[in-house]
Amino acid sequence: MLSYLIEINNCSLREAERCISTLLVVDRSEGLIDNNNNYRMAALALVSFLKVVTPITLGQLLKKEGDYSLFLRGINVHGNDFLQSNDGKILSNLVYYHYRDENALQHTRRNGDETVKDIEQNSGNRRYYIEDISSALSNMTVI
Repeated sequence: MLSYLIEINNCSLREAERCISTLLVVDRSEGLIDNNNNYRMAALALVSFLKVVTPITLGQLLKKEGDYSLFLRGINVHGNDFLQSNDGKILSNLVYYHYRDENALQHTRRNGDETVKDIEQNSGNRRYYIEDISSALSNMTVI
């Protein structure tokens, strides 16, 4: 997923290196990686990419400014073949979930939404993957 974001946004080799370094630092220092959790991995790739390439967009995402589809357009993944792939669906679902308020999540839980169950790992409790990973990176400066 990270390599796709780097490629579709025409990142320089230096930016790509910084994205990968950021991802590796978080993995080692925070122990956030759970290779069995696709949504946590997607959040790690997304936050690492945004931290390096467009920190302003990361701030907007965390504040839930705009909406889900505007965000995806902003990172160049809206309306292309990537969203049909497994990684694309995971990223799209994660961002959509992130933008949902608690009332909307309650409604989808009652309706048995499998995506929400999958993201929440059947706990019925909101997950903060994007926020948690961003918090782990908040004091880190990417040079």
